[in-house]
Amino acid sequence: MRERFCIGVATRTQDGPMVWVAHKVVTESG
Repeated sequence: MRERFCIGVATRTQDGPMVWVAHKVVTESG
């Protein structure tokens, strides 16, 4: 659910790509 929420927010923000990349990095790190 967190992934979908983050992606949903990212797509609605100008920083979409940056937010998505940051989320991906955090997910891979964690």
